[in-house]
Amino acid sequence: MAIIFIPLNIIAKEKMQCKPKREIGGDTVIILKNLDQALKYHRNNKDTALYFAKKALEQSEKLSYCEGQIKSWNWIGIIYGSQHKYPLAIDAYEQVEKISEFIGDKMNVCVANHNIGLIYQNRRYYEKALEYFLKSYDTIKDEESDFNITISLISISACYIESNQLKEALDYGEKAYKKAESLSGDFLEDRFPEKNQLEGIAIQNLGEIYFKKDSLNVALCYYKKAISKLLIAEDYDNLGEVYSNIGRLYYKKNEIDSCIYYLNLGINSSIEYKNYNNIIASSSLLKNIYKNDKDSVIKYLTIYADAKDDINNDLILQETEKALVGKELRDYEKRKIEEEIKKKREEEEQNTMRYLLIFIFIILFFVSLFIMRKNISKRSRILISYMGLLATLLLYEYVLLLIHPFIGHITGHHLIYMFFIMVLVGAILVYLHHRLDHFIQKLLIRKAIAKNTITQDAENQDAIIQDTENQDAESQNIDS
Repeated sequence: MAIIFIPLNIIAKEKMQCKPKREIGGDTVIILKNLDQALKYHRNNKDTALYFAKKALEQSEKLSYCEGQIKSWNWIGIIYGSQHKYPLAIDAYEQVEKISEFIGDKMNVCVANHNIGLIYQNRRYYEKALEYFLKSYDTIKDEESDFNITISLISISACYIESNQLKEALDYGEKAYKKAESLSGDFLEDRFPEKNQLEGIAIQNLGEIYFKKDSLNVALCYYKKAISKLLIAEDYDNLGEVYSNIGRLYYKKNEIDSCIYYLNLGINSSIEYKNYNNIIASSSLLKNIYKNDKDSVIKYLTIYADAKDDINNDLILQETEKALVGKELRDYEKRKIEEEIKKKREEEEQNTMRYLLIFIFIILFFVSLFIMRKNISKRSRILISYMGLLATLLLYEYVLLLIHPFIGHITGHHLIYMFFIMVLVGAILVYLHHRLDHFIQKLLIRKAIAKNTITQDAENQDAIIQDTENQDAESQNIDS
């Protein structure tokens, strides 16, 4: 089965920056030179490459140049990954994801998640790797980036093959093959897998799936088709695996001559690229086939033993490294979960405090209206208007707290779209504020007028009673 252990560098086109290049000016040239130095040294002198990548990052942060930050963090992740400092590499890729999400760059969000998935895949944590590959694919499946989509689909299919989930592996494998076929080679850079290599690996994975399903004739067709693509791409490492798989397939079909031919091709291709697992599997099968031929047994037993010695030495180092790295990754996951829980708790506390303040203000607002209902002077009306404005602002805050996750989901956290939706919500609330303010003041004025009318009627009645009493008193005086 073919697995692409190639960390993707930044292959997306420039979409957005915190500051446009024209505002930053010639300082970007210095950043790009440092990144070129990181590329130059990252294979032979990783410490030097890391120095230049960090220097580029420092300059990019100083200038608020997000594109430079993304490229710098990506190179830091690649270098840490090659040094087997996987938690640091994951942290770097998460920074790429964070900045890319902030500026709405889906392509580099995809790159970051794919590179994290590669780390887990390389350490054989296939379930965790699959989680990140699927996240990477979901980010860009609707975008015009066939190259990224193809690599994501191939990686997902490979993880499902390793997990023996053949139905899902076949589904994503066929999608990967169709995407690889439709690729245009114009935009592929020299350091990335070419179209023929991706197409060959996708076909190889399909052959592996059908081989595991015992559909030998279908698997053979795919394997032979993969050979032509991998030969054009000069990918002899994966080619060795294809040859050996064809040999094992012919062994199942009891076609021994073809089996021997392809197993030898697989061994010869794998020796150059030190694919010890393939050498051991192929030489072991050949040793059993030639069990009655002493010279052939000795030949393949020697090949088997040499590969076994080499792989045992590597396994000792790998097991030691895996124990250390496994503990580091577990500690990293535990720390990450704790940080997420802490962050969520802090957000809940902040939201609770905001809700409490909004509730207290609403109570105070209605208490103030109740107190001022008896005195509707000009000063009171101005105070009601300002309190209504403040209530509108708090209501706007409350509404945004409720709808912000939904807005982010439907817009893909695109800043411009989110801004327009928030402006629309604000405009609606301002309109409602003016209508409500007018209604409340009109209501209070009506009450005040009604109260004054009642007071005047009472005063008129008192005057009439007083006049009546005076007239009665005068009449009594006249009678006397």
